[in-house]
Amino acid sequence: MNKVTADGNDLSPVSDLRRAATRTPEKTVIISDDRSINYGQAWSMVESIARNLRVRGLTPGDVVAVSTADPIEHLVAALGSMAAGAIAVPMAIEKKNSVERLLALCQPRFVVGEDLHLEDRNLAISFKTLTIANDSAPGLTYVPKERDVAMIYLTSGTSSGIQKGVCQSYFQLKSTADYIVDTMKLTSDVREYIATPVDNAYWFGRARTILRVGGTIVTNPGILNPIKIVTSVKNHKCNSISGDSSIFLLLMSHMRKHLVEIGPGIKWIKTASQPMEKKDRELLMEIFPNANPILGYGLTEAMRCCLLPFRSHPDKLESVGRPCPGVDLRVVDRDGTECRAGDAGEIEVKGVNLANGYFKNEEMWKAKLDGDWYRTGDLGHVDVDGFVYIRARIDEAINVGGRTIAPIEVERYLQPFLRDQTYTVCGYKDPNNILGELVGVCVEGTWKQGVSWKELKVKLFENMPPYLVPKEAFLVPEFPRTANSKVQRSALRKNIEAKIYPSL
Repeated sequence: MNKVTADGNDLSPVSDLRRAATRTPEKTVIISDDRSINYGQAWSMVESIARNLRVRGLTPGDVVAVSTADPIEHLVAALGSMAAGAIAVPMAIEKKNSVERLLALCQPRFVVGEDLHLEDRNLAISFKTLTIANDSAPGLTYVPKERDVAMIYLTSGTSSGIQKGVCQSYFQLKSTADYIVDTMKLTSDVREYIATPVDNAYWFGRARTILRVGGTIVTNPGILNPIKIVTSVKNHKCNSISGDSSIFLLLMSHMRKHLVEIGPGIKWIKTASQPMEKKDRELLMEIFPNANPILGYGLTEAMRCCLLPFRSHPDKLESVGRPCPGVDLRVVDRDGTECRAGDAGEIEVKGVNLANGYFKNEEMWKAKLDGDWYRTGDLGHVDVDGFVYIRARIDEAINVGGRTIAPIEVERYLQPFLRDQTYTVCGYKDPNNILGELVGVCVEGTWKQGVSWKELKVKLFENMPPYLVPKEAFLVPEFPRTANSKVQRSALRKNIEAKIYPSL
């Protein structure tokens, strides 16, 4: 094993790994299924990767794509690339179109992974080849500056239909990890199961937060499986779980009995800000009685804007919390005037969590700025106590006769009535030009209800506010989706207005 030395630099997650390798080299850093490596082994591999990349001609600022679904390889390859001064870019190898777009957008110097089928074979490097010790290679001399780009993550392109490469700086990574650690009160004892795909920005965000305190990461490769998640948490004695809201909703719905068994042993819960009703947040606290679940709101371009510790603010469970330290947030109307408390508008942010910009697309980044504020595209408001509430995406909000309706508001009411359907709600232009826009519900595939839409609509009027009841229901053969599988409401709206989808 290569000798570990301290570099005194505290900006990079590479430094966090090195520090822990110095103090506790035998401690496990990451577990994936039945495999694991300790901090000393991880550092040895990171150093070898960095040295071998430099031998191959990599220079600081070059892009290295990490194309492996193996969580251990993914973590080590990303850190090794950063240690060499490269910009690391995670790739979803199972999504061929996504890989092609990423390669075209980021033009990496190298692609690290196994079984790579790239047209340009000079790009591909085997992970195993890079981890071969090479003491004759150049030493690790790269010391990042605050605004140097550490990683690039691709946006989903849900709103614009265009994927952008978001440049995340070392300062941004360190600042957000620091206030997450402080808010969650994380210690080196943390053993966290990260329930999200490894190519997702959330996965590495949680991983570097665990590295920051010298804890242990637990995960599984491949598609997330509720049974596998619970089994791994049990077998590896995890005391922390993190993941998207949808993961927790899935677990509470299908694995509640097992969650109750492991619940008392969980000290930390971290969830993202995808929709989760108040009753589900309360249930999360009930199942995990010794944890203070924390919700984080943010975007790839502006990570972790707000945090909400559930138990600390039980009267604010429908919010996403207050802005994080070093983060400023405001709500503005269509004229750019800051809204009063309680008034809805577009949320704008600035501060330590803001990305450097879009990779090689300065014009598109500038178009998202209002001065030095980043326009999130989210519709919401701030209450008198400073808590932030998200209603919808600006481009998805439906304006019915001057009343702003969020699609998710309607979808929550529809859930008990359309349990067997894949559906989504969107607005469309009122053909009679009376109300401006109307609410529509799109059903994917076939209509599976035992009653007609007309009959169901009568029940909806009896069980939800009349202004939220969809005017029409449309049958859609297959929903238009982004590379990240998110439904494109804007495309649905366009097709509804073009009368492509039949009404039910």
